[in-house]
Amino acid sequence: MAGLAENMLGISNEEEGKTTRVQCTTTASPEAFTLEVYHSWSPNGAERFVDLVKDDYFTDVALFRCVKNFLVQFGISPYVSSPKKKFWREKGPIKDDPNLQISFKRGMLSFAGSGPNSRGTQVFITFADIPHLGKTPWETPLGIVTQGMDTVVDKFYTGYGDQQPFNQDGINQGTLQSRGNAYLREEFPEISYLKECRVVGETVPEEHASARVEKQQEKPGGEYGDVLRPPPVMMKDEFIVPQAAEMAVPQTPKELAGGRDGDGTSPNQSVSFSAIVFLALALGAVVLVWKKSKKDERSVR
Repeated sequence: MAGLAENMLGISNEEEGKTTRVQCTTTASPEAFTLEVYHSWSPNGAERFVDLVKDDYFTDVALFRCVKNFLVQFGISPYVSSPKKKFWREKGPIKDDPNLQISFKRGMLSFAGSGPNSRGTQVFITFADIPHLGKTPWETPLGIVTQGMDTVVDKFYTGYGDQQPFNQDGINQGTLQSRGNAYLREEFPEISYLKECRVVGETVPEEHASARVEKQQEKPGGEYGDVLRPPPVMMKDEFIVPQAAEMAVPQTPKELAGGRDGDGTSPNQSVSFSAIVFLALALGAVVLVWKKSKKDERSVR
């Protein structure tokens, strides 16, 4: 879907920020619809929306402003009073994000606001391209419907028209705030509701992911530490058995002395010790025979 966003808007979110995927179920269809939240489009808005989803804020929340070919708005607590409602009310609105002047296209998600720094818990999804939206600082798209726009979102009930004061017979936000969903079930029984929304995935840019992996590798354990840390390397000399040539025992006098002959010949070029002994014994025998023959010769004379 990042490719679709890039094609429509010329913005590649995958290069600039993380993407969070949110899946919502409703009373309008047995199917779910999926949103992709692009944090680079609206950092503060994206963080607030994802935090609301993680807190299960959108459970049983009415799609109270559902206007055909315009938008569907939601985010008012279904309860008259509850710890969760009190928590988010006390948390207060978020600051506006830099407006990237993104033209609103069909299926885009944005916070609703009433002025500067007024975004709280209410958001809307556009049913059609609405070029006049997005001119104010608080109207900043933060994501888009990637799945279920035709099969789910378009099935939201639009029979009650716009809210008051744009439609005198429409839903009154103030009454909804004070009476909760009981007000809607009594006077607007056909209205559609969100059953729940939940985070189903997150994509982190490659450069951020690499930094996170490197950080994890520094840890002694953890999700990545034991897997990505390279195993200890055994040095070759610690387990390699020397070859036969490396274990050869010197056999000649020259080899026993170590090194080459004085004239530069190698030990293999020297006469073997046994050959020298043999020659010496043979020469000694010749000498003895020669002496004996001379003695015998002298005696004959």
